Amino acid sequence: MSETIYIYPSKTKLAFSILGAMAFVLIGVVIITDSLNKNDMEKVMIGVGGSAFFALCSIMGFIKLLQRNRPILEINAQGIIDHSNTWGLIQWQDIAFISTIAIQRQKFICIDVYDESIFLARTSGIKRKLILLNKKWGFPLITFNVAAGNHSTEQIMTEMKTRLNHFRETRLNKAQKQLSYFKKKKK
Repeated sequence: MSETIYIYPSKTKLAFSILGAMAFVLIGVVIITDSLNKNDMEKVMIGVGGSAFFALCSIMGFIKLLQRNRPILEINAQGIIDHSNTWGLIQWQDIAFISTIAIQRQKFICIDVYDESIFLARTSGIKRKLILLNKKWGFPLITFNVAAGNHSTEQIMTEMKTRLNHFRETRLNKAQKQLSYFKKKKK
């Protein structure tokens, strides 16, 4: 259980996302040129906005592609390290429950923690408000979309649950040994 598992973003899925964003940039350029010929400034602005947004998405995708050697998730003996978000290390002792939910064919790994305030303190501003809004809708505080990773959601989920159970069993065994030691000492 001491081996660290790294979940990396999938190059193929990222490349398709970049190509899709670039296609929308081209569509925006077509809208701009067509609308300029017709002197329709409203559509020009829509084309400029769409092109700018998807150009930014393409650039962000290229940056992520260049940072490929950085994992989005790490599972080790201490817990789960989230490199894609603000959570950082989520220790096994902080995890109450791990589950999955599916939203429009997208699977998310959800983690319920014992003390949410510790993790909320790691966020700020708009991100915290969005997380709290998700909580109001019934979602756990911590969710991972690992669909773009190099492992399936089921593989990651199985590994997380196995390690969480191993942590709990080890902790229980230690507690039982300590209890029997004190009982013997008392006699």
